[in-house]
Amino acid sequence: MGTLHFLCFVIEVGQQRISAGGFQSFFKLQSWKDLWEPSELGRLVSLGLSQYGPNAVEGIVEPTFKSTRDCLLWLFLGAHHWFHVEHRIQPWNHPDAEPDNKFCCSQVPHGGEMEYVKGLISRLSVEDRSWLVEQLIRHADEFGVCKDLGANIFNYLLVIELNDVDFWLCKLLEEIFCSRLQYVFEYAIGMGISEYNRKNEVCFGSRSKFETSRRHLDRLLRKDTDLYKFLKLSAEH
Repeated sequence: MGTLHFLCFVIEVGQQRISAGGFQSFFKLQSWKDLWEPSELGRLVSLGLSQYGPNAVEGIVEPTFKSTRDCLLWLFLGAHHWFHVEHRIQPWNHPDAEPDNKFCCSQVPHGGEMEYVKGLISRLSVEDRSWLVEQLIRHADEFGVCKDLGANIFNYLLVIELNDVDFWLCKLLEEIFCSRLQYVFEYAIGMGISEYNRKNEVCFGSRSKFETSRRHLDRLLRKDTDLYKFLKLSAEH
């Protein structure tokens, strides 16, 4: 087991063999941080954020990454356990998964990272948010660690802009159509839509006609996702 994988293992859900103070102490040593690439630091910080909460990363994030958008890029790509779902009576429609392994990583009902990540995103300009969506998709095949990345992008970068959601969904679709991970992204975004509808008891996008996004319906690879069903329904109205 490599050093990075070992550190992630001992910080992981159900393990936590390192205290929050111990986690913070690593990042006080510049020589220690210099050992890691930005993608590796993003994985460690995102895991520490979700396991220990925002207080554990205060004073760590800004000195570690070049900018807020750079920080968010590596946090998202390195994140596990950021897609939070409530208990489901009905199983997910997941034809690719084994019955006892429907998710990429274990599900944590509530995460300490949510408000912190939303706070970072609120600092971004429209241009920086657009850059972030582009770079997340373009770097996912090399640096992404979680199959739920598409659901996280949906929850954090699309849902917060419901007034302009057609623009942002269209931008996201245009990026994933150029990605080798299109098949995975379509399902993950569909999971995000399904969980949004369930939690909010309202259909995602009810305020928009998605006149731009629905033009991409025929370019979707999967017909079994809530993303496809939602766009098909939009196209029929």
